[in-house]
Amino acid sequence: MTNKSKKAKRLMILGNGFDLSCKRQTSYSDFRSYLINKYGVDENKEITFAPDTAISPNGDVDYDKSNLAEWYVKLIDNSEDIAEINKWSKYEEILGYLDYDSVLDNDMNDYGDDDDEWIQAYNNEDMCTNIFNSVLFAHNLFSDWIYYIQKKPAEINAKCNQLLSYPNTYFLNFNYTDTLEKYVGIKSSNITHIHGYANDNDNLIVGHHKFQKYNHESDPSKSKLNELDEDLEKNVTNIIKENSPFFDSLHDITEIYFFGFSFGEVDLPYIEKIFEYTSNPTCYLNCFNPEDLKAQREILTQRLGLDINKIKTYQV
Repeated sequence: MTNKSKKAKRLMILGNGFDLSCKRQTSYSDFRSYLINKYGVDENKEITFAPDTAISPNGDVDYDKSNLAEWYVKLIDNSEDIAEINKWSKYEEILGYLDYDSVLDNDMNDYGDDDDEWIQAYNNEDMCTNIFNSVLFAHNLFSDWIYYIQKKPAEINAKCNQLLSYPNTYFLNFNYTDTLEKYVGIKSSNITHIHGYANDNDNLIVGHHKFQKYNHESDPSKSKLNELDEDLEKNVTNIIKENSPFFDSLHDITEIYFFGFSFGEVDLPYIEKIFEYTSNPTCYLNCFNPEDLKAQREILTQRLGLDINKIKTYQV
């Protein structure tokens, strides 16, 4: 008699590259293009002061999303060369290194100079609060984009579908979309959306792992910016605790397939935790860039202690 509750022996870890392979436009450059096209962002315009809030008819704090989108695109562009952050992990990492100084400089020009230290401190605190609220509210733009992607069809080839449909498989999905459920027919009970699932109206988690604290020692009125960096940090420890049933179920896993996973620093703690619960599993990498493949092998062997002979590659 078959034991239907038997734990899966294969774990598939899906990163953003999986959705991209299914023709879903989920790269950071796609997010940027979405903001530019939807809100008419002027790419040549210099960054301006943080947008002010507005009060919606029901009394909630709100923003003009066109102004917010333009400001947010400029904030990201000024923090890192756009050509260097095509990988999703880079976008999350950059949230820990946002360039607030350029915004503060423009805000200061708008407020005007004042020699009174108390007035300067008040203005600084007011400007930093505007930046704080604007960056956090910009997360709504990110969620809007994910919901927009959900409306677009995905495409999955037969070989990929066969791989994903292998019996007795768990999925650790770093994506927010319904690609597995809707286009492959995987049961939701076999999928852990570790950072939230758009179809469940979850609070989608996006953020960095380590940040460089904004230096406010000479100006305590700017301490709000450190608070912002902390709010943008992805609390991996808590996320792992909240998903403890998933990690507890991995003891029988003998194979781990990585599909479109970038091994970015921000998400490596999850992989380290998985290796604590498994016993020297065979790992399969789906990577076409020789340099990336070499880097991923080094992470698996040097950082996670996997035997090099337990690493294989596959194509779909």
